[in-house]
Amino acid sequence: MNNTIKSSLPEHQLIGFIPSNSGKKYRNSFEIIASILAIARKGATLFAITRYVNTNYTHLRKYLNFLIKIGFISIEINRGRVLYKTCDNGIEFLRVYRILLDMLSGIPATHELTNVVCEHVNRSLHKI
Repeated sequence: MNNTIKSSLPEHQLIGFIPSNSGKKYRNSFEIIASILAIARKGATLFAITRYVNTNYTHLRKYLNFLIKIGFISIEINRGRVLYKTCDNGIEFLRVYRILLDMLSGIPATHELTNVVCEHVNRSLHKI
């Protein structure tokens, strides 16, 4: 069985689905992670990520270290600049996150899609 879960959005549109955080006082970890992964899809500097996510460097570095450790983000050097880039696992997280947001917001999801998401989450939990 193919482990890739497809979103209703193509990969190049994944960045647009992240909810705006400008009016929120508190965000959960999933929102912050999704925002980081979305802006870093094609590579982003620490400054660009900090501005997009609207957080401080100390807070952001904790998230980036975690995302690098689990293989969602890689570090690249381009023209002497450090860029953080979303890996394939990070793109898959964004797709699954989009599916879950769709499901929670009442957008109808197919029974097959629900089973795939549940199976994927269960496999991940058994690895821990």
